[in-house]
Amino acid sequence: MGIPVAEIPEAAVAHVMGLLRQVNMVIVGAEAVTSNGGIISRIGTFQLAQLASKVKIPFYVAAETHKFARKFPWDQRDLGFEQHVLDFRTDAASKQPEDAVDYTPPALISNLITENGVHLPIYVFEQLLDIYGSLA
Repeated sequence: MGIPVAEIPEAAVAHVMGLLRQVNMVIVGAEAVTSNGGIISRIGTFQLAQLASKVKIPFYVAAETHKFARKFPWDQRDLGFEQHVLDFRTDAASKQPEDAVDYTPPALISNLITENGVHLPIYVFEQLLDIYGSLA
């Protein structure tokens, strides 16, 4: 399609997005899209969304509608499971969990890209109402 794409190492994101201003948009995937239009995704997504918002770069989420979930967390502490991200030890057994996730609220998401088109985060709530009739 001729669209230039660059993968940026995690350690260089703030430099490239904020200082060099060489990024036009951010597109991420999601493990789940919550009923309020937020996302649960790989840890670090929330801070990436915050940075994109700060430097005024659109932040898009590409996710299929089968990932739409009826619940949503209030914040990072309300995901519903322990992740053990902080593991202070002095021995070699300490390591970061590879499958840790975080929550990105809908206020930081420009649009959702789904198989049904590009939509505002409120689209999730509307779709779930159409499917279930209520979210109770």
